Amino acid sequence: MLKQYAIAEKSYQKALSIFLENKSFEPDDIKKLSAGIYHQLGRVAEEQRQWEQAENYYKQALQIKIDFNDRFSQASTYRQLGIVAQQQRQWEQARQYLLETLKISAEFSDQHVLSITLRTLARLWEHSGDKNLPAATAPILSSTPEEVTELLRGLLD
Repeated sequence: MLKQYAIAEKSYQKALSIFLENKSFEPDDIKKLSAGIYHQLGRVAEEQRQWEQAENYYKQALQIKIDFNDRFSQASTYRQLGIVAQQQRQWEQARQYLLETLKISAEFSDQHVLSITLRTLARLWEHSGDKNLPAATAPILSSTPEEVTELLRGLLD
């Protein structure tokens, strides 16, 4: 938050190192809990526009969440991967990540993440010119492509 990225990265790396060497917890618990640190390292890299590094950290966090079948927390990491892809104008990749976020948030009825993701998808739709995005989004929202088009337009206003 203070934009002291080098200090933040060093602190997260140290916390990760200490955590991974901890013998007080079960190895699976350590691995599972390390996903949050990798996610935060991704945020630090993202804030510095270090896209490749951010993507690598997010993918490490995501893989751990997948390994432990932590579907709910996968949504935030998919969303960040989508944002990183969008920043690099990797439209198709961004679309895949954000639609997966939308699926998970709909699956868990997480209205907060759902609304954030819809706003992000609206910006993706605007910048990418992806005419098929409303149709891809519609089944997830149990809507028609026309309804999603209006929703996305409304979110851009």
